[in-house]
Order: sequence, then C-alpha cells, then structure tokens
Amino acid sequence: MAALNSAFCVLYVFLVYSRLPEILPGGVSITIFALACFTTLVTGHVHKIGTTRLGLLFLVFTALLMISVPLSVWSGGSMAFLKEHWLRSFLLFFLIVAGASSPKRSIRLLMMLPLGVTFVAVQALYVGETYIDNRLVSPNPDGRFSNPNNLAFAVVLAMPLWMTAIVDSTRSVIVRLAGVGSIGVLSVAAIRTGSRAGVLAMCAMAAFVVWRAPMASKVRSLLLAAILIPVGVTMLPQHLLLRFTTFTESTRRSDASLRATTSASHRIHMVEQAVALTLRNPVFGSGVGMFAIAEHDLAREQGKDLGSWADAHNIYAQVASECGIPALLVFLAIPWTAAKLLREAEKGARAVGSVRLAAAASFLQVALVGYCVLGFFGNFAYRDYLPVLCGLTVGIYESVRAHLHVTEKNRDEEDAEASTELRPPVPALRPA
Repeated sequence: MAALNSAFCVLYVFLVYSRLPEILPGGVSITIFALACFTTLVTGHVHKIGTTRLGLLFLVFTALLMISVPLSVWSGGSMAFLKEHWLRSFLLFFLIVAGASSPKRSIRLLMMLPLGVTFVAVQALYVGETYIDNRLVSPNPDGRFSNPNNLAFAVVLAMPLWMTAIVDSTRSVIVRLAGVGSIGVLSVAAIRTGSRAGVLAMCAMAAFVVWRAPMASKVRSLLLAAILIPVGVTMLPQHLLLRFTTFTESTRRSDASLRATTSASHRIHMVEQAVALTLRNPVFGSGVGMFAIAEHDLAREQGKDLGSWADAHNIYAQVASECGIPALLVFLAIPWTAAKLLREAEKGARAVGSVRLAAAASFLQVALVGYCVLGFFGNFAYRDYLPVLCGLTVGIYESVRAHLHVTEKNRDEEDAEASTELRPPVPALRPA
C-alpha cells in the first residue's frame, strides 16, 4: 500500500505542475488527489502531520489563517479563499511527506516538480504564446501560468531540482544529459518571460552555489560568468533588455520601458500600502486573501476615489497585512527550519556516501533561496511551492536519517564481532 500511495502522490504532483488538468477532463486531477489522500489514511502516515517540526509549523500557520477569517473585512470571502487556495496546498505537504517513504520514492517525488514545469515550458515555447511586450506565457489563457511572472517563478524553482539529477554520478548519462537540456529549455523560458524577479532569483541562486563551492570552483565560476554574461546580454532582444534594465523612472520613451517603470512603481506602492495595513491591525491582519479590499478601503480614506484592486506583490507583506505579524513570524520560520534540516541532511548523506541524497539536500537549499528571493516580488504565499519544497525536505531528511541508523547499526555489529578499531561516529539526526 505504501508503494501505491507513493505512486498516486507522484502522479498528483506531476499533474499540479504540468497543468495537465487544464487539458484533461476535470475529474482526473480530483480523482488522483482523492486516491492519494485515501491511501495516505490507509497507510497510517497521518501521524506525520503533527510529529515533524515543519508539520507543526504548517499547523500553527493554518490555525492563524483560520483565526483571521472571522476578523476579516469580508469573512465569507476569506473563508472561500482559504478553502480554494491554502487548504489544498496544506494537504499537499502531508501527501508528499507520506509518499516519500523511502529514499527512492523521495527522489522520484522531487523530480516531478521539474518534470511538470519543463512540460509547461516546452509547450509554451513550442506554441509561442506571448503576453504584452512579447513576454512568454502558458498557452492556456485561463491557466495557472497565463501570467509571465507566474510562469517565471515556477521555471526558476524547477532549475535547481534538475541539478540533483545532473550532478548525480550514479545516474545514467542519458538522464544527466536530459537534465542539462531541460535546464537549457527552462533558462530560455525564464528569459523570455521578461520577469526581472526571475532573473534576480537566478542570480541569487547562482551566487549561493558559488559561495558554497571550493575556492578553485569559485574562481572558475566567476571567470565563466565574466565571459558568458556579456555574451548573453548582447544576444537579448531589445524589448527584453529594456525591461531587465528598467527598475526606476526612466528617460526612455519606448512602450516597453514605460510599462516596466510603471510596474516597478506600482509594486513599491503596494508594499507601502501593505505596511500601512499591517500597522493598522498588526495581530490578526485584514483577513486572508482580502488585501485588495482592505487596500481599497485604505485608499478611500487617503482621499482617492478607488484603490488599486491588486495584490501586495510581496509574500511577506501579503501575509503580514492579511493575517498579522504572528502569522508572518511563523511563515518565516518555515523556510528557515527547512534550510536547517537540509543542511543537517546534506552533512549526514555525505557521511554515509549517498551522492543522490546529498545532491537532493544541497539543491533543495538552492531552491529555497530562489523561493525567498522571488517572495519579494510575488503573490504566492498561499500557493503550493513552499509546502511542496518542505514536504520534499522532510522526505529527504528522513531518508538520510534512516541511512544513518542502518550504517551505525552495521558498524556496531562489525565492531562487536571482531574489531577493536576506533572509527569516527556516524552523525545522528533527530526526527524531522
């Protein structure tokens, strides 16, 4: 039953990120989701909800979101938003934790996100659907990735997860080459979306990788960047170059640069409004999902006819203004705790010689860096990105912990039988 549960979880994660439910009949995704939930109950993995550090943090965060509902500027709207946007993301965390019941299943689940996103990127590039200023989007006009920034965010988070396959010397050459090709496709897609946040996140992830590398690798990476970046800039289409280099008021008169400037100014204004709303109600916020309505009321009080009727464009400001500062602190603790678990898991995996698990732990950290940077520019606080990354974190961590337990047990048996040789102890990991 554990294998069947993992298979349903793998399939559902792929469906979530490949957006196949937008093409297939509507009941397919719901059926797979229901089967994944049912098999999770049957296998008895429900206890993991409250027994992991990340699980407890997600439970507390969910409780704070629920508390904000009756205190919301529109309680009915907050309840509908909570059920539609957060609860399924919340459940996805536990489905992944349950499905990642072995090292092989953990890695298989991890690869579903980049596989699904690559499917969307290939489809978008092949069909050639574009947005304003020739920015790439998903072909489905009503789909999740119909906005170029949303597509860029998913593409950026998928890139480091492909690296887990590329650097894994135990994988076949075909799989590793497929990973290299997929990163190339995702890189082209990310650039063509024209997302400045996506480019900044890619730079931050690259800087994090270089910072952790040995000194010789640092030098080689910097020399390679000094060659490739100028070449890449010269190859960019003019409209994308204008967008990527426009962040503040510009004297350029092109439509692309004016829209880029307007977009940046609007985002800054939204964050300022979010701060003002947070200071008004710092404990419970304006209600989950109700930023646009609360900002409209605030704008009217400021003497304007209408509010912006837009989101905060910053997940940290989004959570603080909608659910309060306590919810923001718990929200920040989630990626911090995940990063800590991944550092411990990477160290443990290297100690037992598991190249695959060490690579997974290492590049999940890179993905978390990308998520935190993208968070300054997006409205995806209640999306499934963080629950999925954290569910994979718990799966990898527990897989390493099981490896360490087996290794320590084997060493104890060998020492008890014949050897008096002292060997360095295997590092122990406490439960996730």
